[in-house]
Amino acid sequence: MNGTGKMWRVVMTLLVLLTQTVLGDTDPAQAKENLKSYAVVEDLQNVFVEVAERVQPAVVNISPPSPKTSDGIPLDSPSGSQKASGSGVIIDPSGLIVTNNHVVGTYDEVDVLLSDLRKYQGKVIGRDTDTDLALVRIEATEKLP
Repeated sequence: MNGTGKMWRVVMTLLVLLTQTVLGDTDPAQAKENLKSYAVVEDLQNVFVEVAERVQPAVVNISPPSPKTSDGIPLDSPSGSQKASGSGVIIDPSGLIVTNNHVVGTYDEVDVLLSDLRKYQGKVIGRDTDTDLALVRIEATEKLP
């Protein structure tokens, strides 16, 4: 599940709990207080939505490198085969991406897909197994988010 999916799960859980509290067996004064709490949660949800919309362009998909011919031409994957993948975030417009170390695994290069569907070959330039973080660099000729 990606970061946005996890965020929505937390928000929806909060909303369900809040709804149960507001609609539960409470006296009118308590229900009014509960509605104020609901407004706070709704404001929080709006903040989450705004943050998700702002950072979405910087979120990337990272997957193992595609197989290539000796000339460097990408080969089509066999029908039905799937590659593991994960996410990362562009942290610098020069092409630096932070991701989890388990996402890049033992690869020195990975495929990077931006939210606008641009594709790049990324080079793993650093990794830390203790914190499960890795740093990937892509060379982009166009502006990055």
